[in-house]
Order: sequence, then C-alpha cells, then structure tokens
Amino acid sequence: MSNKDKNTEVNNTEVNDTESRSLDEMMDALGQLIEKMESGEESLEGTFAMYEEGLKLVKECNLTIDRVRTEGDMNLKGRNFLKLLDYTPEEIEYLVNLAADLKYMKKKGVLVDKLRGKNVALIFE
Repeated sequence: MSNKDKNTEVNNTEVNDTESRSLDEMMDALGQLIEKMESGEESLEGTFAMYEEGLKLVKECNLTIDRVRTEGDMNLKGRNFLKLLDYTPEEIEYLVNLAADLKYMKKKGVLVDKLRGKNVALIFE
C-alpha cells in the first residue's frame, strides 16, 4: 500500500469516527487536512479526496454545534442581553461556550452558515 493510500485510509477512519470525537479534535483534524492540501505534495486525486473528507468534517462540526445548542434546552430566542442579571449562570455559561466555539471555528476558517443574515446590535451607555 502506498503512502497516499495509507494517508487516505487514516483520514477516512478519522472522518467516520467523528461521533466519538470532540469538536476540538475534529477541528484539529480539519486543520491538518488543510495543511496537507496547502503543502502541494499530494496528487490532484489525493487533494480532491482530502477536500471531500474536509467537507464531511465541516458538516460534522456543524452538526455537533447544533446538537450542543439544543441539548441544554436553552431557548434564548427573542431575549435581550442587557445585563448579566437577566440570565441564569447556566445560560451565561452556554453563551460563553457558544461564543468560544464560534470564534474557534472562524479562526480555523470554517464557515458557519447559521449566522448568515443575522444582525447584532451593541448598545453602550
């Protein structure tokens, strides 16, 4: 088996095993795929296979984020965040974790379509 076949086999195993991995692990695997693709050492077929694996990882990351958002039964729709006292400690922790996940994904270059078309208004007094 060639090195390319071994890499593709390892990467396929990583993609199929995303259910048991954390978001950080999936993001790290995605970063490694991007580095390999940018190195230019792979053939066109190998690069295309890695691209497809990357798409699967992005989809899994988005599904994981969606699952985390809904697991806590945090229904914050329509609520304003004017002061910390308006939220429970659990809700604040949820918001901070969500912000950290979104920031991490942006830093890694993963687009999160869930925020497309949304607006944020900041009010300073």
